[in-house]
Amino acid sequence: MIRTRPVSSWGSAPGSEGEKGSAKSIEDEARQTRRNIVKRHDRAVVSIFERFEKDNAISPEEANELRAARKDINEITEYASVDLENAYKKDGWLACEAAG
Repeated sequence: MIRTRPVSSWGSAPGSEGEKGSAKSIEDEARQTRRNIVKRHDRAVVSIFERFEKDNAISPEEANELRAARKDINEITEYASVDLENAYKKDGWLACEAAG
């Protein structure tokens, strides 16, 4: 008796749903990466806002994290950090909400 694999395990032909699903997963992964970069920036900003409420000084680690987060987010869209930080200054709740 010859054993064969079930049809469902054969894989997808080029141009079929399998490839489309793969492209979609790449898009989803890129979208998630962008979200994580934005959240990182937001957490850095919230941390600094909270520090200013307590003692009006930030640590070198916080300053370095904000610099790195700004660099990453500005690679997505030029001046994104400036735009977001201006929005957060007007409404601090935005940063807390975005940081998750």
